[in-house]
Amino acid sequence: MNKIFSLFFFISSITIYTHTAEAQSFLKKDKIIEVGMGLGIYDTKIVQKSNLTSETSKAAAWIYPISFEYAATKRLGIGLAYKYSNFIISKDDTVNTSADIFGNDVVLKPTFHIIKKKRVNMYIGALAGISWFNFDVNDEKESFAKGNGTLIALFLGTRFYFTKRIGITINYTFNNYNFVDVALGNNLGYSDKLDLSLSRGNLNLGLAFKFK
Repeated sequence: MNKIFSLFFFISSITIYTHTAEAQSFLKKDKIIEVGMGLGIYDTKIVQKSNLTSETSKAAAWIYPISFEYAATKRLGIGLAYKYSNFIISKDDTVNTSADIFGNDVVLKPTFHIIKKKRVNMYIGALAGISWFNFDVNDEKESFAKGNGTLIALFLGTRFYFTKRIGITINYTFNNYNFVDVALGNNLGYSDKLDLSLSRGNLNLGLAFKFK
C-alpha cells in the first residue's frame, strides 16, 4: 500500500504547481456520480464465541461501488457511497461451491482534492459507515452466517475526464471491516456467534459523471 500512496503523491508533486493556470476539473457546487467495479483482496480473522478459537485466512471479492459527491468548497467534497461485494469461492474452498457470500456497505465519503487540472482530478478521502455480511451455504441444513458491523477506510484516486462532464476514475481503498456477534445457524437448531474482521484493500475502475 505504501508504494501505491508514494506513486500517487509523486505524481502530485510534479503537477500541483501547474494546475492553477488551467480550467479546473473540480469546482464548488459540482456534483459527481461514480459507478464502477473492482477487486478486493482481504486478510480475514474469525473468532468463534463458543470456544474462543481463532482462524486467519484470505478472501477475495468482486465489488460494485456507486457514489455521489457534492463539492462543498473549492477543494472539499462530501458524499454518500454504496458498495456491493460478491465474494469469490474457489474449488479449493471447503464450503459448498454454490454458496452465496455477499456484503453491502453504506458510508459517508468526505474527500479532499489535491489536483484539479482541466482533465485530471486527484483526490484523497475516507469512508465511514455500516456494512452487512451474509453467508448462505445453500446446503440441506440451510446453514448461514449473518451480521452487520462497521467499515472505516482511506482511499486515493484520480479522475481522467475526456469531456467536460464524463471521465474514467481509478482508485485504491484500504478497508477495515469489523463484524461483532455474527449469527451462525441452520435448520437443525445449531446456533453460535463469531467475530469477523477484514482488512487490506480494493482497486476500482469506473465512470464519473459531473454536472451542476
